[in-house]
Amino acid sequence: MIRLLAVLLILWPLLARAESVVVRSGDHADFSRLVLDFDGAPDWAFGRVDGGYEFRPERTDLHWDLRAAFDRISRARIRALEDRGDGRLFIAVDCGCHADAFVLRDGRVVLDIKDGPPPFSASPYEITLAISEPAASSGSGSALGPRVVARAVNELGTALPSDRDIGGRAGLPLLLPSRSAEGATASASRPSAATARAPAAARTVQRNQPIPAGAPEQIARERVTEAEAALIEQIARAASQGLIEADMSQIEGDILAATHRVPPPAPEPEAPEQPRAATLAVTPRGHVAIETGIDRALPANMPDRATTDEGGACTDPEMFDISGWGGPIENGADIGAFRSRLIGEFDLANGVGVTDLARHYLYITFGAEAKALVGQYSADVVRPDLLTAMAEIIDAGHAETAEIFIDQMACDGATALWAALAQPRLFRGQSINTEAITLAFAGLPRHLRRHLGPGLADAFLDIADIATAERIRNAIARGTEERDPGLDVLSARLDLAAGETGRAAAQLDKVIALESDDLPVALLSRVEAALANGEAIAREQISLLQSLAFERKGTEQGAELIVMELRARAMSGDLEGAFDRLAVVQGTAMFTTERIAPLVADVFSALSRDASDTTFLKLAVAHLDETVTLAAPVRRDIARRFLELGLAAPARRVLGGEGAMPDKPDRLLFAHAAMIEGRPEVAVGYLAGLEGADAVNLRAQAMEQAGDFAQSARLFATIGLDDNSTRAAWRGGIWKDVASRSGALAAAAGLMGGSLALAAEPPIATVPDLANAALPPASVPEASETQPPLARASALVDESRATRAVLDDLLQTVTPPPDLPGA
Repeated sequence: MIRLLAVLLILWPLLARAESVVVRSGDHADFSRLVLDFDGAPDWAFGRVDGGYEFRPERTDLHWDLRAAFDRISRARIRALEDRGDGRLFIAVDCGCHADAFVLRDGRVVLDIKDGPPPFSASPYEITLAISEPAASSGSGSALGPRVVARAVNELGTALPSDRDIGGRAGLPLLLPSRSAEGATASASRPSAATARAPAAARTVQRNQPIPAGAPEQIARERVTEAEAALIEQIARAASQGLIEADMSQIEGDILAATHRVPPPAPEPEAPEQPRAATLAVTPRGHVAIETGIDRALPANMPDRATTDEGGACTDPEMFDISGWGGPIENGADIGAFRSRLIGEFDLANGVGVTDLARHYLYITFGAEAKALVGQYSADVVRPDLLTAMAEIIDAGHAETAEIFIDQMACDGATALWAALAQPRLFRGQSINTEAITLAFAGLPRHLRRHLGPGLADAFLDIADIATAERIRNAIARGTEERDPGLDVLSARLDLAAGETGRAAAQLDKVIALESDDLPVALLSRVEAALANGEAIAREQISLLQSLAFERKGTEQGAELIVMELRARAMSGDLEGAFDRLAVVQGTAMFTTERIAPLVADVFSALSRDASDTTFLKLAVAHLDETVTLAAPVRRDIARRFLELGLAAPARRVLGGEGAMPDKPDRLLFAHAAMIEGRPEVAVGYLAGLEGADAVNLRAQAMEQAGDFAQSARLFATIGLDDNSTRAAWRGGIWKDVASRSGALAAAAGLMGGSLALAAEPPIATVPDLANAALPPASVPEASETQPPLARASALVDESRATRAVLDDLLQTVTPPPDLPGA
């Protein structure tokens, strides 16, 4: 059994299957790269040898596939590559370069030959490797590997036996190294986990290497070098992560003393460090202060990062520095130069090149191209969300993700500018840093000021911030020598905001006459100003609105032109044309329910307000079904117009609300409709619980229609409608009440009966002074049986004449009540 184990140990290296490793390459601006495609990276050593560098993996059965090694690199840095056997790869270098190496996640090893000296003198890859010789045959040379050598040096502290003594045992040690011994000496043959990128310097003692005299001292020096290199790298890594801070005062002092004969002045004493708690920023929430571990690692005197009013961090204005993303636009675009830097090594996208090209697209106002490029390479682009938003602003005038930029409008610099540009509209009361916006806008190139400025100025005009809009207009005008119709339109809008309607209209008319690219905007502003002033819109302008809308069909500007055309037709009295255009645009993609509803309401409002009776009946009845979707005020206006024409059925249909309790304003209209239909008791039910003069007036009319004239007269009297109260009392035969008043009815009431009949009439409770008033004395003496015949006949003639005069006055003053429902 022991003999079998010995045979297996001797033959095991011969049974191992050799592996071929492909070497790939790539050239960069300041270094050349080799990638060793291991399936799983073994332990390895890499360092200087005569004529270049050598890579030595722990496995000796590896072979290198160098067929494609120089397909992508020149021989400027790497002159040649050589497979030297036993797994060794030689890299011939004859330039002033240094080497670097690291391992990728998938086990591949990357070797870089970089221009210039190494970043620090103790670079682990600049250490000269010991000379490696072919493996000795049985009976000559040493077969001890580096782990055995290291263990012997560490534990014994003396040189190993001579090659002759070892060779007498066929190259095998007396004892195999124990597991604990291997663990104690592992750093001599492979990199530790703490130094993942740097191979241990103990690999300078290579497999199959004869042990020369003084080997222990040499190995000890190499281990010290290894420890120094590992310590330097770990300290550098900790410093880059902000975990430690290097004290360079002594080194800087030595340098200053060597370069200046005059000794440097003594440093001023530092002020005592303030407690960290005093430097915490106070957020708008007041009682909350947040500090991370990174914050605590930062110097206490570092300025705080800008924050929004909500306490969030402001985006760095450098991310929006579009002015530096291209040259003078007069020299043309540099798309070709930027596109040439898109693809990097191994035909992969170069993130820096993609970002630069996307930014250049934005600089030359190619928003769609920039958005498509960022969407395709979003993983390689710096802040793709910001570049996408800027592309949408350039093309559409606002960003689809505008809500995430709202609080950024309070920040400084270009951040505030692009946050404001991202909004579809601004609102009063928002926190907006207008000073930063105008300064950043003034710093834009002229072509970007002309492209973005009018929309931004309009946004501030919409919230009545005329001062900011004027500063933006002035920035657009700077450097513009030729006449700019777009700037004239903006100036006209500023005049309109300032109340200079005449000057604004004249300026807009000039722009319209030019028929430039700004014609649609100028026409919209001109018609809007006329509508605001209640002016009539010329039919030529309405036709121009329609034709421009057709040219821009399917665009946002085309939809705005249609809206203005509809409003202009409604205000100018062309209601039939307005309804025809409504029928065309309803249901189209550009006119959603939310957008079409205000237009329909405007047209129906104009119909109820301005149309003649004939036009109203023609259009309102034809579009009766559409009225049920209108807002309540518009429906009531249309219903009221139907009721004025005595049409209760369509009025009730417009009001709707079948089976539900109507609102109080609707109950008045329903009561009116019931009275038109001759149902006063229903009208009284609708009016139950309602107060106010209108409700009392309708209730009095309902009582009069129902025959309760006394109650009707009392109700009319409570709201001061004395003529209506007298009429109700007259119709009810309440002569005493009528006679107590003045006028023809009162005189006629005195002729309707004697004092007994008048006294028997019931008084009106709401007017007791009138109910109890005495009848006016007769102005004509009455005929008496005791009078002489001639005197009695003369009195009868005079009485008849007076009665006839009263009746004549009554016939001339009393007319049928035209406003009485059901009359």
